[in-house]
Amino acid sequence: MNICLLCRNFYKDVGGIETFTLNFSKALVNAGHTVHVLTEDKGDFNRQEFGAQLLIHHVVFNDHPFPGAWTIEKVVPLEEWRYSRAVAQAIDAVNEQSPLDVIETFDYFRQGFAYTKRRDRIPVFLRLHGWFFNRTDGRVDPWPTLSFKERISWRMHRNTLLRADGVAAVAADTADFAKKIWKITREIKIIYNAVDANRFSPEGEKDPSQVLFSGRLIPRKGIDALSQAMPLVIKECPNVKLAVAGTDALNEAGRKNSEVLREQIGSKHFQYLGQLPEDDLRSWLRKSSILIMPSLDEAFPLSALEAMASGCALVASTAGGLKELVRHEDDGLLIKPGDASMLAKAIIRLLKDPGLCQKLATKGMEKVRTDYSYEKLVKNSIDSYRDAIRSYNKTVKL
Repeated sequence: MNICLLCRNFYKDVGGIETFTLNFSKALVNAGHTVHVLTEDKGDFNRQEFGAQLLIHHVVFNDHPFPGAWTIEKVVPLEEWRYSRAVAQAIDAVNEQSPLDVIETFDYFRQGFAYTKRRDRIPVFLRLHGWFFNRTDGRVDPWPTLSFKERISWRMHRNTLLRADGVAAVAADTADFAKKIWKITREIKIIYNAVDANRFSPEGEKDPSQVLFSGRLIPRKGIDALSQAMPLVIKECPNVKLAVAGTDALNEAGRKNSEVLREQIGSKHFQYLGQLPEDDLRSWLRKSSILIMPSLDEAFPLSALEAMASGCALVASTAGGLKELVRHEDDGLLIKPGDASMLAKAIIRLLKDPGLCQKLATKGMEKVRTDYSYEKLVKNSIDSYRDAIRSYNKTVKL
């Protein structure tokens, strides 16, 4: 198939959606498909060449089309609307040179909005990665708290979903919540994320006292529970070491969260690694015995799959798709989101029982290698693309 993926920040940022797009594109190419990625032109940030079957096309887009545009942007999502129009024009240009079979767009930036409005278009497939969780405060409908501008973006995304010829979500929790908040009944398939077990795999000796947290240092990732739990862990297991990898952020008082964590946990037991390149992250996963993910909100995080594939025992909250990934006491331990006491007890339990830690790690590694491979992700995605094309053809005939 000739597939076009819309990813505005492709190869510029290192977030989950960008990582997914890069790895998924390569997996599609390895399966014999051609992939075109449409991304905003950000100069040398995303100029890397990947080969004849994976082509990067840059959407030319002016962030400031006229003096004072930023004042309008405060009230309405003008930039999102204009970027989606630029994307539609870029799709036409790519399709003219290399006829496309399907377009895949994601739930970030509403970049497929303008294109899905057209009748003379290529079939569109939408994959939900959980963008709307950023404003949900648990699983509460955020509509009453949204600004006028956010409500327009919200409607843009809902309309894109309703007009798409096929929709999938990365977890059942994501699909169920999307149906609830947008009040829709259409089918949303479940296509779980994947991990490359050849890149993320155990190697060398594990440090039995090394615990790792990998994620952005923001409240939604459970850093408050982390800071409260670790002093309790240190009392029971004084040799424990916590390494934190991820982009730092400022708290409400304007201080870096990494500095706050260091003060609360203590420099002897805490090491902040920053945002790691993949090679360094793999190294830390291979040496760490436990990965903790006390998130308040998640869709289906790649970091959990990568840790399990690397032989880490996973301690995770029941937020979002994590409860679909982990079977409690079988291939990981689950805790209530935000429960520092439960988090501490789970970490202490694994540190004091290396046999249990190894058992959970082994079962988790076997699970992700079997159930969350890129081969399965590609197959399920291609099957869904074909269903979307058939749905589009039926609509055209009507």
